[in-house]
Amino acid sequence: MTAVITGMGAVTSVGRGALAACAAIRARISRPRKLGYFRVVDEETQEEVGLVGHPLKGYTEGFNLVGRWLRLARGCLEDLLEAPGAPRAEDSRFWARTGLVGVFPVPEDLLPVGEGEVGQLVDLTLRPLLDEFELAVPERLTEGVAVGHSGVAVALEQGLRLLAEGRLERLLVVAVDSYLTPLPLGRLSRERRLKTEAQPVGLMPGEAGVCFLLEREAEARRRKAEPFARITAATTGQEEQPEPGHRHFSGIALGECVRKALLRSSARLPFDGDIHIDLNKDLILTGRRLNAAEAFSIGLVNRLAPEGHLVETAYMLAESIVENAPIAVATAKHAIDEGLSQELDDALALELRHYEKVLATEDRLEGLKAFAEKRKPQYKGR
Repeated sequence: MTAVITGMGAVTSVGRGALAACAAIRARISRPRKLGYFRVVDEETQEEVGLVGHPLKGYTEGFNLVGRWLRLARGCLEDLLEAPGAPRAEDSRFWARTGLVGVFPVPEDLLPVGEGEVGQLVDLTLRPLLDEFELAVPERLTEGVAVGHSGVAVALEQGLRLLAEGRLERLLVVAVDSYLTPLPLGRLSRERRLKTEAQPVGLMPGEAGVCFLLEREAEARRRKAEPFARITAATTGQEEQPEPGHRHFSGIALGECVRKALLRSSARLPFDGDIHIDLNKDLILTGRRLNAAEAFSIGLVNRLAPEGHLVETAYMLAESIVENAPIAVATAKHAIDEGLSQELDDALALELRHYEKVLATEDRLEGLKAFAEKRKPQYKGR
């Protein structure tokens, strides 16, 4: 069975609406900002260091835990309902055949509850949300999913099954997460996963709320709703813990998910197409090692050295660097290293300051002159 997405809503740090957010993400726009309310202690110096994240400035301040989830959920649902051609909130017949799934982070990031205790979250979030917008979604068709990053995939899989069984005509999925409240920030800090001035490799926490309307393709055609996307299959699985003495997951669950997705989508076999997998999360969660060729193919390393020629390759790279103007190379390194942990505006200002240092050098004039004369420049580091 094919289902279609006929409505979308979003509130993100790069757009207060689905269309604006999608356009910004496609253009690779980001708006990192300093988080003044949370500091991390550098283990080496025991000094407090700054933290940069992706908050919705002017939108979520003063909201915490469940309140923050509701704030983001209201924003994305309002965006969906206000879009041209969206279903009206007062259309009780429409909503009576609509299910609702709320996608939460792991429960302990919202409430001090035990693992798997989602009922309390549903009472505190989804029911107030339906009451506020006066949506006549039946209580028996309202549920929550709190499994972390895979929540939307789980909701899709459940929704496709319910649509195929004829238990509802459409499903409203509301997915919200925020790493910018004390519980998840404290957890990430303890796990040493946050990107800071002292730890340039790590997670820059953010937050967003998104929702979409998933419905049978035939029903969408009947009400002349324009589909944004078609979904033919969604599968999820759980890898078993590695046996004692083994570090890596077997990958059996991942392979089974791919097999089920191809089977459910009626794809022609053998499959001729692309399969996209999040390798970063794969490497983090499985801890598996890569060989040089695979690391190069996914962009983890910049170049490969022939076996036994690592030192020669390193020298060749160094020689290509030293042919450039020394001051320009140094300022470029400083701009990159210092700007990684700063907000975009601050990083751009830093880059401009370093660029201005280069403008006044003799090497800059020599580079321009050599280019005009079509010769190799002779830099002096001045």
